[in-house]
Amino acid sequence: MKVTYIISIWVIAVLIFAIYFIARVWTKQSRIADDSDYISSFIKKKQNLIYKNDVNMTITSYMTIMILSPIILGIVSFVISRNFLITLVLMGCGLLVPDAILLFLKNKENKLFEEKYEKSLEQLSSALKAGLSIMQAVKEVSDNKFIYEPIRRRYQKLYADLTMGVTIKEAFTQFAKSTNSDDAVDVALVIEIQEETGGREAEAIMIIAKDIRERLTLRKELRAMFASTRIMIYAMDVLPLITLLFMLISNSSYQNYYLEGIHILYLIGFLIMCAMGSFINHRKLRKIMKEV
Repeated sequence: MKVTYIISIWVIAVLIFAIYFIARVWTKQSRIADDSDYISSFIKKKQNLIYKNDVNMTITSYMTIMILSPIILGIVSFVISRNFLITLVLMGCGLLVPDAILLFLKNKENKLFEEKYEKSLEQLSSALKAGLSIMQAVKEVSDNKFIYEPIRRRYQKLYADLTMGVTIKEAFTQFAKSTNSDDAVDVALVIEIQEETGGREAEAIMIIAKDIRERLTLRKELRAMFASTRIMIYAMDVLPLITLLFMLISNSSYQNYYLEGIHILYLIGFLIMCAMGSFINHRKLRKIMKEV
């Protein structure tokens, strides 16, 4: 009997994917302007997203997670709950798993970038103090094996832009946009001002590096101060959902009451309120941390 359930879940998963992609192909506005089908354009879009975020993930692993997550969640939820509605909801949530992992890796890389970027600026400032030009200083940083690898790749791209004839102002502005870092934006603004008014870039960049170091120290102190608050917020995110799932799975009477008729609106309202509360709490915490 369990084999039949597993096969049913597999067939449902395949049908959901097939219907989704077929619907998107048929509803596409223009098939003449772009010869590629929706699946190819979808994969290309995700490849560009992974490349833009510069995380340690391949499109193969992304698609594998996207296909397996709904199936695994569907099988586990159906074996435990024996309820098709819960199974379908969790299978739908499984489609969001690869994007959630991508967001987690991106946030992790952003934190590492903040911590390591200051070292690269010190190297850049030292090269400028030694009498090298901006292009030569950037080349020096991009060749330094002790610089954090993702940052070094950014400097290699920056050096390639400069050698292709992109102006210093535009190259550093593109660098700042690609990193999505306020510190990199500050460096781009300093370079732009120094190019227009003249001055010593090395000293200005060293001042920014010192400012970044002080900000990082303050951020670490704030994280330590708000550690208990962060734990409480994450607990409030997870505990209501765990409690709800436990109630629905452990007692079939709750399933019969909340998953049938108008009572399902109560369940949806509860989930919406949980999502709104989580959004407000995380937004306030991010705002506090970002003001530093």
